Amino acid sequence: MEANVKLDFSCDGKLAGRFVDMATYPTVSGRYKYMPYRGPGHLLLQEECRRSGFARCTWPGQNGVTSFVARTVSEHGLLDVSDIQGKD
Repeated sequence: MEANVKLDFSCDGKLAGRFVDMATYPTVSGRYKYMPYRGPGHLLLQEECRRSGFARCTWPGQNGVTSFVARTVSEHGLLDVSDIQGKD
């Protein structure tokens, strides 16, 4: 993946944020830095996390869409990622 590629991800089909300080999308569960996007996608991510403790999100891949579970944490700009499915 090129260094200038934005690592955008979506919640319910709406852009929610972008992973930062990494060259590729996450491949293992963990806590990752991200830049939240202002708009309906990030609002939905936050609402789902408040309501059920997590949100199902996706990012585009060469072989289709990859889904993952996202959990917001108390520290701004960090996201817990787990249950990555469909990765390239």
